[in-house]
Formats: sequence, C-alpha cells, structure tokens
Amino acid sequence: MTNIGVPIIEHGLLAMSETEWDLAVRTAALIGPLARRDVVGRRAAADAAAQLGVSLRQVYVLIERFRRGSGNVTDLLPGQSDGGRDTGRLAEPVEDVVQELIRTRYLKRQKLSLAALHRDIVQACSVKGLAAPSRSTVGRRIAALHPAAVLRPVKDPQPDAVSLSHRLTGAGIVSDRPVVLAAPCVHRFERS
Repeated sequence: MTNIGVPIIEHGLLAMSETEWDLAVRTAALIGPLARRDVVGRRAAADAAAQLGVSLRQVYVLIERFRRGSGNVTDLLPGQSDGGRDTGRLAEPVEDVVQELIRTRYLKRQKLSLAALHRDIVQACSVKGLAAPSRSTVGRRIAALHPAAVLRPVKDPQPDAVSLSHRLTGAGIVSDRPVVLAAPCVHRFERS
C-alpha cells in the first residue's frame, strides 16, 4: 500500500529473470500483430507457433489473452502454477483449523462423521473470518492420515485385538497399545 491508501499491484516483474522477460517481449512481437487482426489464418498462426516453439492451440490462447488484456507485454507473461493436484493449497490459518479439529474432534474414541466435522470446521473458520475448505478437502485430509492414527486404542486387550495389533505391526504400523478397528454396523437382515 502507498501512503495514500491505494494498493500497488505487482505482477511478478520484479522477480522475473532476464530470459523470461526476453521471451515475453519476443512473444508479444509475434502475437501482437496477430491479435490486432479480425481473423487469424491458420498459416499465420502456424508460423507463429513454429517461431515460438509452441502448439497451434497455444498460439490461439496467447492471441485471446493478448486481446483480453491491456495490449502490453505483461499480458503474455507465463502464469504461475498454484501447485496443481495433490498439493495443499489451503491458507496456513485454515490448514491449522482443519488439522486442530481433526486432531481434537475426529481422532477420538467416538468419531464425528465427515459431515459433522466439516460443519465444525466451517463454523470455526467463519468465527475467525477465514474461507472454509470444501467437504471433499476435509475428506482428503482424513484419508491422508496414517492408518494407525485413525485406529482407536482400547483399554481391555481382547485376543482378536492383540492379533490385529501384531498384523498391523507386521505391515509396518507400530502401536504401543492394542487396537481395534471400528466395526461397521450390519443390519440384522444382512447377516447370513
């Protein structure tokens, strides 16, 4: 922000390398004249694609980006990836809320359902003024937990719990107490 309260928008130009800037200038020199045309022929687009080393489709994407932008070199700067699939993109405070509620509310002897846990997370985020994650994001965080963390410890060792503990240890999961998996509820008509 400046001293008069107007935010300064920076498009990554300060951290850009010289080669990235040169590529953007060269791209603008080729795409600019094409973008000013009403109709861009296939041959002209193919020539630009060959000179830039990109696909024909990418040339049309660059032309559209140049037309929608301000007509400057900055319109053709390469975009920055947001991380892609399977990377945590939640803001740090939101991630802290999610992890804390999973630890305190889900990883207990009596687990909340995913829907109830998500409602609690949405409520906690709204109290703190944060954007809440989607239900599927919370589900992926739970699915990514180590299986031993999701298993619930028991106070009275049972023979089947002990054998389960040995099988889990053999599978590379180490627990200092016997564990029991939460058994699914089976309706009496489904038993055979």
